Amino acid sequence: MNSDVQDRKTNSVHRQYSRVAKRTAANLTYYNYGSHVQEYGDKVVSFDPLATYMGETSKNHSHDSVDAKSFSTSSSRNVDQRSTELFYLLTKHNNAPEGSDEKYKAHVKLNEVMSKRSQVDSNVKHLGELLFGVEKGNEVLHSVRPAGQPLVDSWDCLKSYVKIFEVECGRLTAYGRKHVRGIANICNAGITSGKMAAMSAQACSS
Repeated sequence: MNSDVQDRKTNSVHRQYSRVAKRTAANLTYYNYGSHVQEYGDKVVSFDPLATYMGETSKNHSHDSVDAKSFSTSSSRNVDQRSTELFYLLTKHNNAPEGSDEKYKAHVKLNEVMSKRSQVDSNVKHLGELLFGVEKGNEVLHSVRPAGQPLVDSWDCLKSYVKIFEVECGRLTAYGRKHVRGIANICNAGITSGKMAAMSAQACSS
């Protein structure tokens, strides 16, 4: 996209999408022969100005600064998919006038999202400790199999255990799905569904 050289106050995500779609068609990258352009997510926000999400374009086309503690880069183009909501809220907060209701609401929402992220991390960590012990829990959950091996021995187990966790601890958001590997490792360790349910309930109730 050319958002770096466009006026983000008037340019929208939808307009960027349309421009890229036309350019793709012009280059003969049709559906059957190569990449095709699609829109994902909530299309309502696609008509918001780009400045809402990326900040206003400066004379040298640099991006607005972003809290380094939350993101590894200040460029919205490189934000991890799991952090897009956080990036949006942080940008909205930073762009809102000081002392305004808009800034206060963005601040409240930002704290809410951060709290939920922290809670799911804590729940999964506690679950690992209950299943494998304080010393081994984190190691088991974050272990990575050698190249060539599947993520999990039984995909049915993984789907079932994700549902069990969500019943006891709440639905996994885009951020929370980073813990699917940990749940896969629980399956691979041979933990029974009954124990998974009991320990999930305990981990998320304390």
